[in-house]
Amino acid sequence: MVQLSHAEMDSWNENGFAGPFSAVAPAEMAALFEEISQSVLGQLARPPGPGPEARRAHALRVTRNRHLDVPAVARLCAHPEIVERLATLLGPDLVLWRSQVFIQTGSPGRGLPWHCDHYAALLAPPGTNVSVHLALNRATEHNCVRLIPGSHRMGQDELRRRYGLSSAPPINDYGNTRFENSELGDHVARRMLLEPGEFFVFHDKLVHASSENPSPDGSVRIALGIRVTVPEVHVLPAAFSEVPNGEQRCVMLRGIDGLQLNVYDAWACRP
Repeated sequence: MVQLSHAEMDSWNENGFAGPFSAVAPAEMAALFEEISQSVLGQLARPPGPGPEARRAHALRVTRNRHLDVPAVARLCAHPEIVERLATLLGPDLVLWRSQVFIQTGSPGRGLPWHCDHYAALLAPPGTNVSVHLALNRATEHNCVRLIPGSHRMGQDELRRRYGLSSAPPINDYGNTRFENSELGDHVARRMLLEPGEFFVFHDKLVHASSENPSPDGSVRIALGIRVTVPEVHVLPAAFSEVPNGEQRCVMLRGIDGLQLNVYDAWACRP
């Protein structure tokens, strides 16, 4: 069984993240990436309806919660290297409520500003959520995720005082927090350079961002985000408003929902 070591738990508590870890060997990752490219990226390339809202809706339908119908995505979400480390943090019963394929082009306005993944409008209190970021291809110095170590332990006053981060108007209806600071130097951030098949786990209140600048070599970062909670947390209907066919389905990633507070469909795509 793969668990977080004492040193890795110390890193989690101190910094708000642990990793990177290796989940999938390069040859296997190449095959999984090919399947995801055909089933997800291929659909993404099909023209949506006119207008920005139609493009956004199309992108979300194609890239979100594809663990329900794409075996390669399901296999990665359920990988023991990932799941058992999450069990160290959350306990034996784990619920997968969202997956998301991210394509980071570096086009202006297409990156993600400094924000937290605490989904107050999608998960009922206490809103427990741990995120996994798994690289489907290489994450380089120019297009990787950037993290502010220890920011999960800071209130907004401290974030403003130490880093000049001020709360900004929301960019969505998810209830997570976005910050503004175009002057925040990269020296304060940890760059998560990843090879295909590597991943890290991070706290829902850890402040992080993705680049809005193109890589010099034109490379595009493609990654899988995995969101996991526990059976005690009710996943609200709003969490399923932008998924394929509006399917309101969570799946048990590990363990048994002994409390019966939520009812989960069987995972037909379990690897």
